[in-house]
Amino acid sequence: MLDWTESALIALHFALRDNRGASDASVWMLDPWWLNKQSLGEYDIPYAGDPRVSRWAPGMQELKDQLPVAIKPMQASPRITAQRGFFTIHGTERLGLHQIAESAARKNELHELVIPVEYVIAMKRDLALAGISETTVFPELEGLCREMKEWFYGG
Repeated sequence: MLDWTESALIALHFALRDNRGASDASVWMLDPWWLNKQSLGEYDIPYAGDPRVSRWAPGMQELKDQLPVAIKPMQASPRITAQRGFFTIHGTERLGLHQIAESAARKNELHELVIPVEYVIAMKRDLALAGISETTVFPELEGLCREMKEWFYGG
């Protein structure tokens, strides 16, 4: 299972948060409606408990489908709400997401946006100025502690 966000700034935060400016970073963008058209045959993002995605449910002995499917979480915790989270559950094909993206006609349903190393530190600063920080995406004591550690000790 992978978690995704519908917020570009939160995705950028996660791509940059542990990067100290020594390497490129990247954000992956996915069209979940397109993905589910491939997996489920319809343009929809069902909730995790929806019968249409029961084949991907946790606890299944063996996943019956090879392609991944995008789902909405059933219960929105404060963290999932703050992160504007969605999930993909992956089937038996390890590279299923890449395989269906390669077969896509437009080639932009799954796309990697690379942030060159020379922009990483400035973008982290700009995100903080835009109000995106650890306490934004982790709205509990853990996020506050990480943010304070970063302020006072640089990580």
